[in-house]
Amino acid sequence: MRQVVDIIHDCWFELKAVQHDTTARTVSIGFNLENREKSKTLKNYFLLRKIQIPYFECYLRISNVESLLLDDTENVESYDFNTLRFDPSLKKLNIKTGIPLTFEMTVSELDVSVQVTENIAKWRTVRTAFW
Repeated sequence: MRQVVDIIHDCWFELKAVQHDTTARTVSIGFNLENREKSKTLKNYFLLRKIQIPYFECYLRISNVESLLLDDTENVESYDFNTLRFDPSLKKLNIKTGIPLTFEMTVSELDVSVQVTENIAKWRTVRTAFW
């Protein structure tokens, strides 16, 4: 689970991107992941360069979900992933965010993964120091 947390930490998701499939017993959360390795240089300046960084469409997938408790007390709709916490005695998986949000699942067995697609959701243009 540590590898999953390393990928999702500080990525943002929208509550409308949370999908709970009760038949398949899965929860899927869409988010975008920055990939600086696939950046494009737009222009080189004296000591700076202008680059575009792609953000790839990704999904955090949780399987074996028996129940989901999602309470958006802050009503901001956009949240950042901080960490995942699993209590094996209670079979509870909590998604912790930087903004208060109750996001808890009961699972029959822990099965968490990240799917990174080839779809670019957006590009971000930045200026950076030229090394």
